[in-house]
Amino acid sequence: MKLKVYENPNEFLEKLEDFLLKEEVVNNLALGLLYTLTKPNSHYDDAYLACVEKDEMPVLVMVMTPPHNLILYGVGEDINEAIRVAVTSIKGSEMMLPGIIGPKELAGEFASEWLQQVGCGLEVKMEQRIYKLEKVNNVPLNNGKLRVATEDDLELIVDWTYQFSLVTPEHLTLEGARKLAKRGIEESSIFIWDDNGPVSMAKKARPTKNGIVVNLVFTPQEFQRKGYATTCVAQVSQQLLNEGYSFCSLYTDLANPTSNSIYMKIGYEPIIDSVVYGFLYDREEA
Repeated sequence: MKLKVYENPNEFLEKLEDFLLKEEVVNNLALGLLYTLTKPNSHYDDAYLACVEKDEMPVLVMVMTPPHNLILYGVGEDINEAIRVAVTSIKGSEMMLPGIIGPKELAGEFASEWLQQVGCGLEVKMEQRIYKLEKVNNVPLNNGKLRVATEDDLELIVDWTYQFSLVTPEHLTLEGARKLAKRGIEESSIFIWDDNGPVSMAKKARPTKNGIVVNLVFTPQEFQRKGYATTCVAQVSQQLLNEGYSFCSLYTDLANPTSNSIYMKIGYEPIIDSVVYGFLYDREEA
C-alpha cells in the first residue's frame, strides 16, 4: 500500500472519477473541485491531489486547494492502514494541514492518527450533514421573483457573502468575499429572491456528472423567519432540476436546526454526516 501524489488534475480525475462517483453526493465537494481544476481557466493554484492505493486500486482519496482543508474520502477494510500510510507520508513531506473535512467516522480516524503522529491540537469547526434532493415538495412560496444577481447587486452580495462566511468553518476577508461575489456574478451562479428588493440569496456550485450543489444560502436578519429562504432555495433547486440535473445537494450546519428543517421541508433528504476539524499547531494550541 502506498500514497501516490498526482501533479496533473486530468490524470487524477481519470484515475479516481469512477471511484468517487460511486457516492456522488458524498463526494460532491471533491468531484466539483476536480472538474474545476481540469478546466483551462481554473482559479485554483497548487492543488494537492493524492490517493493511497493497494494493488493499484484506490482506498483513500485526498484533495486540497490551499489554504482550504484537506477533503477526504475512503472505503473498505483497508481504510485504517491507508490512513496511517497517508499521515506518515504527508508528515514526511513537512506539509502542515490546516484541517480536514470528510464523512464523520473517516475524518475522526484520520484526525486521531494525525494528532498521534504530529502532536498538535484539535478543534471541531463544524458538524455537518449532506443532503440530496431529487424532487421539490409543494411548499408555500412568498411573493416576489427569482432572478440572477447582476453587477448592480455586487456590493450587496459582497456584504451578504461576508456575513455568511462568519458562521462557516472558513471565514472570508472582505477581499475574499468580493472575489467570490464577483466571480459568482460573472458566472451567473448567484440567485436573489426579490420581493420589492433583494431579501434572500442562494448559489449554484460545483456541478458533478449528475448533480449540482446549492450553497451560499443567506437571508439577512431583518428578513428572516418570513419564509424567504425556503422560497429561494426551493425555486433555485427546481430551476436546476429543470436544467437537467438529476439531483441537488447541500451541506448544513447541524447546530442550526432551523436550516435543516427548512431543507427537509423542501424535499432534501439526509445522506451522511460530515465533520470539519481544524488542527492547532504550536501557539495556536488550546
